[in-house]
Amino acid sequence: MVSSKSCSTSGLQGIPSDATDSEMTQSADIRTSSLTDVVRAIWEYASNIPKRRTQYRFELISDCKGHQDAFPPAPFMDAYIYDPAENDIMVPVVTEKLVEEKAKMNQQVMNVCTRLMNDDPRRVFMYAVTAEGTQMTIWYFSRSHSVRTASFDWSGDDVVKLIRVILVFAFASPEELGFDPRVHKSLRNSQDESQQFVYEYVTANSAVELELSPDFTLASSGTLPNSEFACTSALRTQRTCNIDKIYYKTIKLLGMPPPFIITGRTTRVWLVKEVSSSTGDIEVHDTEPMVLKDVWLRTDSPTEVENLEAMFHAVDSFVQDGLERYSHAGPDALDLFLAEEPKFKCFDKASRDRLKHFLTAKNYRTLFLTTLRAWKGRMSKALSNYARRPDGLVKAMDETKTSSKSVVKGMRQHRFVYKEVCTPCHELPTFGDAMDVLRQSLDALCILYCAAWVHRDISSGNILAMGPYIENGQKRYQVKLSDFEFAQPMNRDNHRPDLRTGTTQYMPVEIMGRKYILENIRKPLDAVNTSNGQALDQVDPLLAALVNKRVRKINKPMFHWGITPEHPLFVKLGVFKECPNLLPIPDNATLDIPDCDAIVNYNYQHDLESIWWIILYFVTSLANHEPSKNYAMRWFLDDATTRNQCLTSVIDTHQFTIVLKPEFQQVFPVIIEILRDALHTEYIARAVYGLLMDDSSYAFIHALFAQVFDNVLESANITNWAQVQVDNSCVKGPKS
Repeated sequence: MVSSKSCSTSGLQGIPSDATDSEMTQSADIRTSSLTDVVRAIWEYASNIPKRRTQYRFELISDCKGHQDAFPPAPFMDAYIYDPAENDIMVPVVTEKLVEEKAKMNQQVMNVCTRLMNDDPRRVFMYAVTAEGTQMTIWYFSRSHSVRTASFDWSGDDVVKLIRVILVFAFASPEELGFDPRVHKSLRNSQDESQQFVYEYVTANSAVELELSPDFTLASSGTLPNSEFACTSALRTQRTCNIDKIYYKTIKLLGMPPPFIITGRTTRVWLVKEVSSSTGDIEVHDTEPMVLKDVWLRTDSPTEVENLEAMFHAVDSFVQDGLERYSHAGPDALDLFLAEEPKFKCFDKASRDRLKHFLTAKNYRTLFLTTLRAWKGRMSKALSNYARRPDGLVKAMDETKTSSKSVVKGMRQHRFVYKEVCTPCHELPTFGDAMDVLRQSLDALCILYCAAWVHRDISSGNILAMGPYIENGQKRYQVKLSDFEFAQPMNRDNHRPDLRTGTTQYMPVEIMGRKYILENIRKPLDAVNTSNGQALDQVDPLLAALVNKRVRKINKPMFHWGITPEHPLFVKLGVFKECPNLLPIPDNATLDIPDCDAIVNYNYQHDLESIWWIILYFVTSLANHEPSKNYAMRWFLDDATTRNQCLTSVIDTHQFTIVLKPEFQQVFPVIIEILRDALHTEYIARAVYGLLMDDSSYAFIHALFAQVFDNVLESANITNWAQVQVDNSCVKGPKS
């Protein structure tokens, strides 16, 4: 964004309000000196103001060889404002001599700021300066949007603006320059391989005293629901309030944000240990390592903890309703409920018994992470009313299809601390371990099915494993399904396209392509008629009549889909190619068949399809076997057409068997094809019979996945596929 509003020093600390323009310019001849000389002269002025001297330095890259370890290092800078006390780059400066180099410079400053913000979890936002010739621009980068000012001539009429901008930076606090006061650099020790950080969690023990401050709000959980600055405000007005602080020092980064993106969620997942202070040098005894997740979410989005609690409530209500309905059965009420509930009509006894265990005494909660702490941090600044989206900011951005009027959504920090330290599924030692954990993930998805929720982001990085532990003399892991930021109740009234959530190689085909697989069997002439018929009537009524006549001839045979023209579904089904394998038409079929341009709603089967893609990816790409990896490579690209073909076309099991690792050849080609065929058939049948919103129509696919996985795990005693090591060298880590 570009802001046309003048630079302002209002709201920043330390600017001498009584300094005149002549006083601020007296130490240099600004119209004849270079930009460097001018800035240094201003800095010297700022360093000699009584009672308030800047804590920063202005450094040229060529002059700051002693600061090569400035944190974090970033290329493409010509100078920076530097904090020697913390060894931090506060404001980077990028220059070019020629105005013609502006696009190159714009790209450079974005690269610098992306690197600085993504490498340092303390950064909430940041400023930067660019100068091409005598034109200067001030930049602002945040997790919701980025803004640059209109350029001004620092050597001409706008020289006073230059002086005020430099003084603003000189006297700003680290917090005003974008550093989070609740995240600290840890003191380095011999065990730290890299710079570590300390996250500060503030909790209030004395709600009565804190309520005396109108700026402070306290949630029932004792966390801070609003900005943590509310706590600071409370301290200023009520010094007697009892504030506790808990500190978590990072040990290792488990998951990090994409390196080339500055806006968005910017998820960081840390292994942490509780420490006694913000310096992080003393650990709290008798505490185990934990996991801290640091993420930015849209202000109008629920957090994963809120989603998880809502899902738990839905499961509990589902079970309670069932027990009340079958209360006459006494202790057998749950068994009777599971036997007669339409959602489980296809489940075998083993699957029902397994589900019964998890629905008893809330045992299902062991399938998910345990939240110890959850708190909210900073919000991103609102977009200025003076901002507009520029054209051609950098060449690489010219190809984007972003509307100049698109709405910038506010973002907010969220931090969560989880009890369990887990391993992503793709980092488990063997395929036996991975398949066992994937089978347990089906239990978790079945719990979501009970709650009428969908996960929407199933990946090998979100299917976690805790352990190992010993059970009946064997090593095992326990699943922990995670990352519920995109989870929601299955949407029954969606009027906008579902977000393309998830990791590309595991993303459901309908979500990636944004159209139902049903479209594969729709007759072409009907697509022309339904989408363009009205327009044809307006342009050429005769042509429209001819098209409609041809469609009627095709769509009204005497016998189609096993039904006659008198059947209520005859006209609706007439626009699709007949599928004999889907006959007969079920009694509960409806007219709610999606149109050719219908918005795809995320449903239960999409989560299961992601499990299928995970199996396919593991056995072809994580087995340290080049023939299978090369054979399947095309299936895991961001190509909706190719992935559609993979899911909807019969797999040549003979050819597929040949390319697989020998240990996999007896079991996996068959089960992968069985599940693929079922997914494809169920997608078409459910849509063509208008059953997308019928929960019971997903019973078969859930039951089939469970039974197939059970059979595969039993085969581990016959073949040696389970001992094959997982080769995760090509997996970059959990996608957050």
